[in-house]
Amino acid sequence: MNRNRFRKVLSVVLTGTVLLGYTGCLDLGGGKKAILEAADELASNMVAEDSSELIKNSSLGKKDSETKLVQELLSDESRSDDEIAFFDAVASTVEYEIDEKSIEVKKGEASVVIVFTMADYESVTGETYTNIDDLTKAVKKADTKDIKFTAEFVKDGKEWVADNIGSKKFMQFYNYRNETINLAVTADMIAGMIDKNMSSFWLTSDGIYIDTDLIEYDYYFDPEIKNYAGLGQSVYFTLDKGGAELFRGDCVTIGESTNISCAVEAAELGNKVFEPGQYTINLYLVNDKDGDDELIDSQSIAVESKSRNTNTTTPKTGDDQDGFYYIYDSNFGKYVINGDWADYDGCLLESPVYSTSVKTMGFKLMVKDDCDMELDYCYAYSATADASGLREGLDNPLYTGSCSPSKLSSGTGYEFLYPANGEAKTGYYFLVVFKAGTKDIVMYALCAVL
Repeated sequence: MNRNRFRKVLSVVLTGTVLLGYTGCLDLGGGKKAILEAADELASNMVAEDSSELIKNSSLGKKDSETKLVQELLSDESRSDDEIAFFDAVASTVEYEIDEKSIEVKKGEASVVIVFTMADYESVTGETYTNIDDLTKAVKKADTKDIKFTAEFVKDGKEWVADNIGSKKFMQFYNYRNETINLAVTADMIAGMIDKNMSSFWLTSDGIYIDTDLIEYDYYFDPEIKNYAGLGQSVYFTLDKGGAELFRGDCVTIGESTNISCAVEAAELGNKVFEPGQYTINLYLVNDKDGDDELIDSQSIAVESKSRNTNTTTPKTGDDQDGFYYIYDSNFGKYVINGDWADYDGCLLESPVYSTSVKTMGFKLMVKDDCDMELDYCYAYSATADASGLREGLDNPLYTGSCSPSKLSSGTGYEFLYPANGEAKTGYYFLVVFKAGTKDIVMYALCAVL
């Protein structure tokens, strides 16, 4: 039992003790007093949501269907933290009063009306909340409502035990435990969940495309975004140029995936390649309430033409060579001569594919002699080549190392090695290189094992 619930139970017990102390002064007769005590215990356990005590002090058997219903309804095992916080907030507002005049006793059976007062939670759950604390505060400040429950008892030896636990009227008291807790997500919240490092992997050449037929920016989000999948809220992207919208992507439900691909082909705009200029990808949150969609994030991309930009200093990437690598840091790229996957033990079938018997996997990057940058690197594995698989692999890298340029037989270069030891699994291996001691990406490369 958590602390909040412990305090709630303690409060209920104290309330019941005061009530019993007061009723002890009344002349109710021995039978009525016992029923009143049983009703007070029942009400206390109802407020405490204590299924074991409710069933224990009732006429229910272990195999009765009502027993199972009560246990399932009051169990927190499959409930989210937000749901439990909401239930506790409602339960903390509950007070009760036993209508002494309503007591009826007849041939081993008895009944009494218990009036519960609780927050009118339904009056606040229809509003939009972005976090559970705001919802629970609203519950506690809400107006109250009364729920009348006629508790029925039967005589079990010398004790009166509840006889309608699990009944329809009993279960109505716990309607708040059937409420669906849907917290809204705002544009700022989504922006805060963007993984900037992962997203920037796929923005080509520091924001410059050359004679491209595709513009693409892929957003990656922290795994917590999946918590909002049930809300049904959507996002979409647009591609703009000069303030004019050129393309609008389909709506995507938030939380169904940890990444959103914003890709537009020139053919979709009726062209073979994109015209030179500045393009912007905007990510929007759909606002169904008032139709005013909210901007989450923007990324600007330059498109240039080789015929108009003969002096470009953009370094070559894996798209231009056979090495399947990409120089991400343009300053570092000024030192790069070429790179490719190396064959150290005769297991490179063809670049960039190794056999499963490879003992040393490695990428060799040749640089100019004046390059002296120390680098860190990691290798990640994915059974598939999709982005989500690579992301999962990067969260749990296979190997990390450091590397400085050294004199090789063909000149100055780096060797980013991974000791596979003949145990490489079939799939894809992702090499990511960083500036030493930082998470600043310098380059990355991809190879396969077959």
